[in-house]
Amino acid sequence: MLEWSTAFPFIVISVIFLFSIGIYSLISSKKFLKMVFGIQFVLIASNLLLLSFGSTNNEKLFLSDSLAQTFSLFIIIIGLSFGIFGVAIDKRLRTTEGSTDVEFDFMFGSDLEDSDEQTSTSNEKSKDKENIG
Repeated sequence: MLEWSTAFPFIVISVIFLFSIGIYSLISSKKFLKMVFGIQFVLIASNLLLLSFGSTNNEKLFLSDSLAQTFSLFIIIIGLSFGIFGVAIDKRLRTTEGSTDVEFDFMFGSDLEDSDEQTSTSNEKSKDKENIG
């Protein structure tokens, strides 16, 4: 049987790989369902990392820490419910709006001031058109 001290670095590498896949799909995707699956990858990575830190070198028990197992089960239940609700929301978005594209409009600092100026000038133009017509 493979000793735990030799398997631990491979588990950490796989956790980093799964976590990076999840974060990449969250950042780069515009589809809602891909974002849900990205969060699922992050939850799987955290679950694997939690179980790997909860194990010991005891030959009889592979996973001996019951607290890590409890938290892992809790993460699995949360991930399952999140996946079910995510698919339901995706189906509802697809039927009502026809698309599940998610657009984030982050405005920071000067961008926010510029948009306020643009909205005030567009409001003034619409008022001028109402006064003329």
